[in-house]
Amino acid sequence: MASILVADDDPDILFLMALVLSRAGHRVTAVADGQAALRAVELRDFDVVVLDQQMPGLTGLEVIVHSSRLGRPDGPPVLVVSAQHDPSLVVAVTDAGAVDFLGKPFRLAVLQERVARRLPLPDPAHDPDPDAGEDRS
Repeated sequence: MASILVADDDPDILFLMALVLSRAGHRVTAVADGQAALRAVELRDFDVVVLDQQMPGLTGLEVIVHSSRLGRPDGPPVLVVSAQHDPSLVVAVTDAGAVDFLGKPFRLAVLQERVARRLPLPDPAHDPDPDAGEDRS
């Protein structure tokens, strides 16, 4: 189960993104503005971060730039979602460290797939052997 931060100022979109990702088995933290997103990433570890570009307080790009954890090779992957389909925005967020950009409106299944693609692979050393304890005689 992955830990995912989702930030969007539109309550309906925030609810739907959190719902689809939690139904996929992830722990989702949902916040409604850029300042709350920045606080969350500075205080907790997330496996993936999904940021809306246009939010009150800080934009998704500003959250990446101001965070000491995002946009770094050892930080969580960041997906930016936006109704702005400006190629210069895509370049700016990817230059800042985002790994993906999803234009609004988008299908929730596409979001789920893009998030799944960025999740770390399970570590077999830390996962219990599913066959352990089974008697196969």
